[in-house]
This record gives sequence, structure tokens and C-alpha cells, in this order.
Amino acid sequence: MIRISVLVLFVLLAQASLQRCTKRDDRSLLGKLGKGYLEQYMSWNQNFNSKFPLKYNEHGICQSRLKFVQLPDTYFPRYLRFVECQDELRECMFGKICQTVDAYINLLKKKRTSRCDEQGYEMWEITPYKIGAGCECAVDRQ
Repeated sequence: MIRISVLVLFVLLAQASLQRCTKRDDRSLLGKLGKGYLEQYMSWNQNFNSKFPLKYNEHGICQSRLKFVQLPDTYFPRYLRFVECQDELRECMFGKICQTVDAYINLLKKKRTSRCDEQGYEMWEITPYKIGAGCECAVDRQ
């Protein structure tokens, strides 16, 4: 009886490890992210929406620049743009330095599991991701 139980357990574990989850398409992932999708910062296909330009300080005491990042395919969306200081930690006034202002956005990250969700799809979870939202002259944190 114990041998049969062990054999059945082994077969079930083998089947679970061979389970193939259906991949979610971009529209499905976009729906899963919902209002967390911010067009001015994100793109799933490298085409950022021109209706949502990202404004940044090109002139001034602490200049900023756009940064583009491509994430691994375990993230959605994979393409981000944000603002960072052009000269991070440059002295801008007495006792102050240029520092990137941090902000957090929500992305989806594929779970590292062999299980599928209830509908048989890959499992994704919302995860925070740090980006730059600007550049300011601020008190040195040291």
C-alpha cells in the first residue's frame, strides 16, 4: 500500500512539473496591471505614446536627462523611460548636491513557479520598481 502511495505521489509530482502554462499576451498583462500602467513612463513595445511626453529640466542648476531601460522578459512592461540627474552628486550650492528624486511605479513580475493560475496562465505579481522622477539641488545625505 505504501509503495502504491509513493508511486502515485511520484506520478503527480512529475505531471505537475511538466505542466505548461499558457503565456499571457501584452493586452492581458496590461489589463492585469490596470491603472498602474503609466504611459508617460512605460511601453510594452518600445513605442512611447507621444501624447504623454515626459517633461524634465534640461536647463537650470541641476540638469536632468531622459533614461531608457529595457527589462528582462520576466517583467511587464519591459520598456521604461524616466528622468535622472545628468551630474548626480555634483555640488550645486554650498552644502548641497544634485540628487535624483526617486519615485516608485508598479510593474508585473513573472512568478518563478511551475504552477499555473486557475485559468491555466502563467502567474504574475505586482512589484514596485524605483525610477527617477526628477533632479533637485538637495542637502548632501552624507
